Amino acid sequence: MMSVSATLHHEFVLAATNDGLAAARACGKTGGRPPRLAIEQIEQAQRLCEFGIPVRKIARTFKAAPAAIYRYIALKTVK
Repeated sequence: MMSVSATLHHEFVLAATNDGLAAARACGKTGGRPPRLAIEQIEQAQRLCEFGIPVRKIARTFKAAPAAIYRYIALKTVK
Protein backbone atom coordinates (compact mmCIF):
# COMPACT_ATOMS: atom_id res chain seq x y z
CA MET A 1 0.00 0.00 0.00
CA MET A 2 2.87 2.37 0.82
CA SER A 3 4.53 1.81 -2.56
CA VAL A 4 1.29 2.63 -4.37
CA SER A 5 1.04 5.88 -2.42
CA ALA A 6 4.68 6.74 -3.14
CA THR A 7 4.26 6.02 -6.85
CA LEU A 8 1.14 8.17 -7.02
CA HIS A 9 2.89 11.02 -5.21
CA HIS A 10 5.86 10.74 -7.60
CA GLU A 11 3.54 10.97 -10.60
CA PHE A 12 1.83 14.08 -9.18
CA VAL A 13 5.17 15.79 -8.57
CA LEU A 14 6.39 14.86 -12.05
CA ALA A 15 3.22 16.21 -13.67
CA ALA A 16 3.43 19.46 -11.72
CA THR A 17 7.09 19.90 -12.65
CA ASN A 18 6.40 19.30 -16.33
CA ASP A 19 3.47 21.74 -16.26
CA GLY A 20 5.68 24.41 -14.68
CA LEU A 21 8.45 23.89 -17.22
CA ALA A 22 5.96 24.07 -20.10
CA ALA A 23 4.52 27.32 -18.73
CA ALA A 24 8.01 28.82 -18.38
CA ARG A 25 8.93 27.82 -21.95
CA ALA A 26 5.70 29.38 -23.21
CA CYS A 27 6.88 32.68 -21.69
CA GLY A 28 10.22 32.41 -23.48
CA LYS A 29 12.37 31.25 -20.56
CA THR A 30 14.85 28.51 -21.30
CA GLY A 31 16.58 27.85 -17.99
CA GLY A 32 20.15 26.89 -17.37
CA ARG A 33 23.18 28.91 -16.43
CA PRO A 34 23.78 32.07 -18.49
CA PRO A 35 26.88 32.14 -20.71
CA ARG A 36 30.06 33.42 -19.06
CA LEU A 37 31.10 35.56 -22.03
CA ALA A 38 29.13 37.80 -24.37
CA ILE A 39 29.17 37.05 -28.09
CA GLU A 40 31.68 39.84 -28.77
CA GLN A 41 34.00 38.48 -26.07
CA ILE A 42 33.74 34.97 -27.52
CA GLU A 43 34.72 36.26 -30.96
CA GLN A 44 37.62 38.20 -29.46
CA ALA A 45 38.81 35.13 -27.53
CA GLN A 46 38.66 33.06 -30.72
CA ARG A 47 40.74 35.67 -32.59
CA LEU A 48 43.30 35.79 -29.77
CA CYS A 49 43.60 32.01 -29.92
CA GLU A 50 44.17 32.18 -33.69
CA PHE A 51 47.07 34.59 -33.06
CA GLY A 52 48.68 32.02 -30.78
CA ILE A 53 47.92 33.58 -27.39
CA PRO A 54 47.86 30.84 -24.69
CA VAL A 55 44.41 29.83 -23.50
CA ARG A 56 45.35 30.41 -19.86
CA LYS A 57 46.22 34.04 -20.63
CA ILE A 58 42.97 34.51 -22.57
CA ALA A 59 41.06 33.02 -19.63
CA ARG A 60 42.72 35.43 -17.19
CA THR A 61 41.89 38.35 -19.48
CA PHE A 62 38.18 37.51 -19.50
CA LYS A 63 38.11 36.22 -15.89
CA ALA A 64 36.86 32.83 -17.06
CA ALA A 65 38.05 29.27 -16.65
CA PRO A 66 40.34 27.84 -19.34
CA ALA A 67 37.76 25.08 -19.88
CA ALA A 68 35.19 27.72 -20.83
CA ILE A 69 37.59 29.26 -23.33
CA TYR A 70 38.29 25.87 -24.88
CA ARG A 71 34.54 25.29 -25.14
CA TYR A 72 34.01 28.62 -26.92
CA ILE A 73 36.93 27.97 -29.26
CA ALA A 74 35.43 24.58 -30.13
CA LEU A 75 32.14 26.28 -31.03
CA LYS A 76 33.83 28.11 -33.85
CA THR A 77 35.31 24.94 -35.32
CA VAL A 78 31.87 23.29 -35.32
CA LYS A 79 30.07 26.20 -37.06
